Amino acid sequence: MPTSSIDRLTTLAPELLHSIIELLSAREICSIRRVNRGLKDYVDRYESTLASLTIAHHRKKICARVAWLLDLKDLDLIDILHRYTSYYGEIGLHSPAEHERILQHLLRLTLDQKFPALDGMGRMRMGVDVLNFWLLFTISHEWVHSRWPPSEPSTPEAYEEMMHIWTRLESRKTALGDPISNVEYVRARIQDSALLQGPRYAGNYGVPRYPISARQCLPLPLYLEGSELAGRCEALLYRALGFPVLSGGLGYCVKSEPMQSMVYEVLTQAGKGRLLMRSRLRQTALWEEVFVF
Repeated sequence: MPTSSIDRLTTLAPELLHSIIELLSAREICSIRRVNRGLKDYVDRYESTLASLTIAHHRKKICARVAWLLDLKDLDLIDILHRYTSYYGEIGLHSPAEHERILQHLLRLTLDQKFPALDGMGRMRMGVDVLNFWLLFTISHEWVHSRWPPSEPSTPEAYEEMMHIWTRLESRKTALGDPISNVEYVRARIQDSALLQGPRYAGNYGVPRYPISARQCLPLPLYLEGSELAGRCEALLYRALGFPVLSGGLGYCVKSEPMQSMVYEVLTQAGKGRLLMRSRLRQTALWEEVFVF
């Protein structure tokens, strides 16, 4: 940008300049501080206000995502499967570290929301039925829409296997109540080719590699394992930075190792970690990288 254009930018009315700068990411705001003295002074003067607006925006997005994942009382189990598949990807996705299904612990929260009257043992049995139903439904859906690997031969044995899966599916659905117990409803939903499509985060990027809070079935950073730092992490995220509180079935992750390391440095009160707590723009950069998984 020519110097004259930059000078004109800094002479804008504060309200207009503010409206322009608040559209930028934290990294972009930090970059324009280096353009000239006028922009540096402006950003330094209004850093807290600019950061607060961006943080509020991302906090609202996180709250909406958590509600979307857990506000399930008006959805049937196939709609919940659609929602989780569109976000997580394969319903049987396993943790690379613990060899458990990623959705296994989130399912407990699902059942708390969907079947609040169940006791602990009833919820455990229902959890087994629901997960098995989802897995069998997904396999049947793949068969119907030819998503099976092309190398799979079309033989009587393959057909018998598909019918065996369908028989198991029908036996599971009877325990799950209406409308799942209605075989025609289940068959109609299986015919929907778009039902199990979506962005599929894990399908595109794999299981998140940089968690910053405890989340069952995700490998913790070494600095959170068997350490008082796990408690410090909750205090940092929930009390100091104001992130919405998550339960064991959900956790916070970031997109890069440097950002995960910065959180670690805060917990150990070392190096650049101290700068995070002093700089609202650095905190904003953290909010921009965080996502719920």
